[in-house]
Amino acid sequence: MPYDIYRNGSVEGDKPIMTVDSDTLAGGDLSDVDLSGADLNEANLVEVDLRATNLNNANLTCAYLTDANLSGADLSGADLTGADLTGAGLTDTSLTGADLTGADLTGAYMLYTNLYGANLTRANLTGANLTGADLRATNLSDANLTGATLPNGETFEYFVEHTVPRLLTAGGKPLEEVASRGNWACHSWDNCPIAVAFGASSTSGVPEEYREAAGLFIALFDAGLIPRHEVVKVQDEGQGDINVY
Repeated sequence: MPYDIYRNGSVEGDKPIMTVDSDTLAGGDLSDVDLSGADLNEANLVEVDLRATNLNNANLTCAYLTDANLSGADLSGADLTGADLTGAGLTDTSLTGADLTGADLTGAYMLYTNLYGANLTRANLTGANLTGADLRATNLSDANLTGATLPNGETFEYFVEHTVPRLLTAGGKPLEEVASRGNWACHSWDNCPIAVAFGASSTSGVPEEYREAAGLFIALFDAGLIPRHEVVKVQDEGQGDINVY
C-alpha cells in the first residue's frame, strides 16, 4: 500500500508532494529529494536514507529517525521537537534555526553540522560527536552533553575541567578573579568571564588563537552547562595548551 507524504498544513483533497511505493518509510531511500515543508509528524523514518534531502521547514515532531542518514540534508527551520535521532548521521547537515527541543541525539554523528540559531533546549546529546559543528547562537539550555565530543574535538568533560581554566587565565589574570561568583552569575557582556579574562568589549577583542575556544565557552556558559566548581577546582593543574580548532 503506497505511503503518501503531504505538505505541512495540507487539508483534505490536497495532493501529496510525494508517494512512496511502500506502506512504511522505515529503511527506505528518500535521498536527494525535495520534502521541504513536509508533514512527517511521528513518522517512522528509522534507518532511512535522507542524504542531501531538502527538509527545510518540515514537521518532524516526535519522528523516529534512529540510525537515519541525514548527511548533507537541509533541515533549516525544521521542527524536530521530541524527535528520536539516536545514532543518526548528521554530518554537514544544516539545522540552522531548527527546533530540537527535547530531541534525543544520543550517539549522533554531527560532524560539521550547522546548528546556528538552533534550539536544543533539553536535548539529549550524550555521546554525540559535534566535531567542527557550528554552535553560534545555539540554545543549549538544559541539554545533556555527557560524553559528547565538542566542536574542538575535546570531550565536554575535558573542556570544562581543563580547557576552560586555561582559557580564562590566558589573559594573565588569576582564575579566582575571572571566575568569581559574581562573574559566573553574569547576565551581560560586561562581567562575562571571557570579557573579564581578556579585557575585551566583544569576542572580536579576544586574541585570535583563543577566539574559537571563547565562542565555545560562551555557548556552553550561556546555557548554564559549565559549573563553576568544576572550573575552579583544577586551577593549579597546568594542563598545557588550549586546543584551537
